[in-house]
Amino acid sequence: MRRIYYIYATLILAFIGGFFDTYALFYRGGKYFFLQTGNLINIGIDLINKNYEGLILGLSIFFTFIVGLVIGFLIDYFFSKKKINKLILLILILIFMIPSYFYKETIDIDYSLIAIVFMAMVGGILLESFRNYSVSFTSTMMTNNMKLMTDSLLKGGIEHNKVELKKGFFYLSIILSFFVGVIVVVLLYEYSEMMMMVPLIGQLLIFSLIVLEIINLKKGEENEE
Repeated sequence: MRRIYYIYATLILAFIGGFFDTYALFYRGGKYFFLQTGNLINIGIDLINKNYEGLILGLSIFFTFIVGLVIGFLIDYFFSKKKINKLILLILILIFMIPSYFYKETIDIDYSLIAIVFMAMVGGILLESFRNYSVSFTSTMMTNNMKLMTDSLLKGGIEHNKVELKKGFFYLSIILSFFVGVIVVVLLYEYSEMMMMVPLIGQLLIFSLIVLEIINLKKGEENEE
C-alpha cells in the first residue's frame, strides 16, 4: 500500500509541475511559477530591455519562490520527527492555490499578482520538501530526472541490473507525467473559459495526496503499536 502511494504521489507531483508551469506561461504573465532558471533568464532580458512590468513580475516570483523554500525547510525541520511535515505542507499548498480562483488572465501588473506569488511559494515548497518518495526526484524540473533516467538505464543495461532498469523506466514515467500535465493545460487553453478549472484540478489532486498521506500516517501508527 505504501509503495503504491509513493508511486502515485511521485507521478501526481510531476504532473502538477508541468501543469502549473504551463498555466503560468499561458495565463499568468508568461513567467514560470516553478522553473527559476527560466525566470532568471527572463529577468535579465527584461532588465536590459527596460521592460519594468516584466521585471517586477519576474522578481516577485523569484523572491516568493525563496519564501516557499524557507517555509518548506522550516516545516520539515520542526515537524519531520512527528512525521506530519508533508501533511502540513500539502494543506498549505491547497490553501496557496485558492487565490488563483479569483483573478482572470494576467496581462499587466495588477491584483492577479497575488495569485502568482502564492503559486511561486508552492513551487518552492515542492522543490524543498517533495523530492523523495519511491525515488529521489524533482517534480518541478525535468533536467535532473532525465540525467537520473539515463544513468539508471545505462547502468541497468550494462550490468544487467533489473533494479536499475526499473528505476530508469520509472524516471521515464515521471517525465511523461510532467509532459501530460503540459498537454492538459494546452488543451484547456484552447477553450479559454476552461482555464479557470486549472486551480480546481490542482486542488483535487493535492486533496487526494492529503487523504492518502493521512491514511499512510495512520497505518504507520498501527504498525508501531
